[in-house]
Amino acid sequence: MFLILHLINFIIVRMFSQKFVVSIPCLSLFACMAFLFTSCLNDDEESLSSDAAIYKFYLIDNDSIEGLSDYRFTIDQVNNRIFNQDSLPYHSDVTHLVPSVSFFATPKGWLFNDSLTWNGKDSLDFSSPLTLTIFSSDGSSSKKYTITVNVHQVDPEAMVWTKSVPSYSPAIGISGAGAYTQNSQTINWNGNLWMYSYSSSTTPQLYVSGDKGNTWTQNSLSGLTLGTQFGGLSVADNKLYVYNSVNKSLSVSGDGSNWANVDLSVLQGSFCYLVGALDGKVCGIVKDPAGYLRFFTTRDFVTIEYSKSVVPLGFPVRGQATTNYSTSTGVPVLTTGLGYGISYPSFDSRFVFDSIFTDNQFTSMFFSTQDGLNWANLTSSKATEILSVEEWNALVAKDVPYGRKTGASLYQYDKVLYLIGGVKSMSATFDATVWCSRDGGSNWKEADANKLFPSNYDPRMNASVIVDDNNVISIYGGSKDYVTPLTDCWHGRTNKYGFSQ
Repeated sequence: MFLILHLINFIIVRMFSQKFVVSIPCLSLFACMAFLFTSCLNDDEESLSSDAAIYKFYLIDNDSIEGLSDYRFTIDQVNNRIFNQDSLPYHSDVTHLVPSVSFFATPKGWLFNDSLTWNGKDSLDFSSPLTLTIFSSDGSSSKKYTITVNVHQVDPEAMVWTKSVPSYSPAIGISGAGAYTQNSQTINWNGNLWMYSYSSSTTPQLYVSGDKGNTWTQNSLSGLTLGTQFGGLSVADNKLYVYNSVNKSLSVSGDGSNWANVDLSVLQGSFCYLVGALDGKVCGIVKDPAGYLRFFTTRDFVTIEYSKSVVPLGFPVRGQATTNYSTSTGVPVLTTGLGYGISYPSFDSRFVFDSIFTDNQFTSMFFSTQDGLNWANLTSSKATEILSVEEWNALVAKDVPYGRKTGASLYQYDKVLYLIGGVKSMSATFDATVWCSRDGGSNWKEADANKLFPSNYDPRMNASVIVDDNNVISIYGGSKDYVTPLTDCWHGRTNKYGFSQ
């Protein structure tokens, strides 16, 4: 080929040196001939490459594994390994996958597992590692890679629970005859766990833990008396607030140990209940001068905002399950439900919203708010404040999957609301069923089997549930028989949060 190119070059030189007249088509012909011969020379050079390396590998999308081609494969040229660091989803079927392989030079051929020739289109079984041998085009070298397609071997969505029993539990101090476990609450505040509790025969007590409940130290506590409802303990603007049902007072603390009564004289009416806290504001219920129950919010008990509508029938104020969380757009939400709800007297088959009301009626409803004043009834689309007696009775008796109960716990995890524990009304039945809602509490169903508690978990009421920044759920306190507090702690997390990044 070199001689041919030399001959062409000689002819062209001679033509110009003899001042021949050469037409454009003729020059084009010579140029094309030179290009073709040069291209052939380059092809020959490529086809004779000694390079047998792979520079890109991925799996072609199929219908069984979503986003399959997006999984990146690492090519380790030193150890001749190809693998995906981010494992494919749990239970992925890898028995019929089609790989896409790119080479630095066109290979002479390739073999899988030293014997299987591959046409580049058929699917392969990657349920165990395969070897891929590449032969260079000049036959002088080969390179063998081990290809491993990693698949998660454990369910990433499964909840794994572990049990721990502290060497000393505050529950020991309030156990025995006369213990009243409904007045106990554990919160995560200022980097520690704070457990408040008391029995019917003791004054309120405070225990603090700095190691997630493994050890506890009793701290001094002043300013609180019997009747304090620790079940409604709320944090607003880094201050703690708690309600006392005996003297209808509200107490506040800036350090957790020393408490003082809040001056409620600014309220237009009499303070009735602490509902919770939202976005740095205290949320409560007040009976206005006209005798109607209304919601109020405040940051400083100087400026007060009141709801225009009255507190609806069935709104929970005792034994309720309450939680705070933020929506996907960062909007704070306060949700509460179950327990005992507000009930009013009736007249002419309509409820009368006057100064007489009770809070001893089991409620099956959940309510939610983003401002503390306007509450959405998640269980019924009806405006409950104008229900007739018959409609109210029907709503109270409405068949809800989780049942009417008190002392349940509510929390959000992975953008899903979970409801656990509590005791069913009138039956004193405890169960370990886990309920979940993906729409903020409107609709509920039993959680999947991989979210349930292990068999040695004791169903309980009035337990405190805390979800920390590491996505660990911790359950503290509670009782399985109304009286004797439980001394164990439970910690749970889905597998995916334990996978190395």
